Amino acid sequence: AQDLPQAVIKAAKLGNVDAVKAWLAAGGAPDAKNDGVTLLEIASASSRPSCAVIAEILCAAGARAEAAKAVEPAPAAPQGAGT
Repeated sequence: AQDLPQAVIKAAKLGNVDAVKAWLAAGGAPDAKNDGVTLLEIASASSRPSCAVIAEILCAAGARAEAAKAVEPAPAAPQGAGT
């Protein structure tokens, strides 16, 4: 499995579509991982609209959503907790 360069991880977090496209065009694997986390997961964790574009590009390039782990939201604290 191909490891993700830090520059590509940063690009996916910040929504730098051109940098991710360039990395893929240079032979980057759409399912590459960093510490077990895929680039699709990294892009999907952001609320930036450009990160949604990156997720679409990765899927079109062959990234498999099932390769990404589902991230469960943290449970809410019970009402009155800590009082």
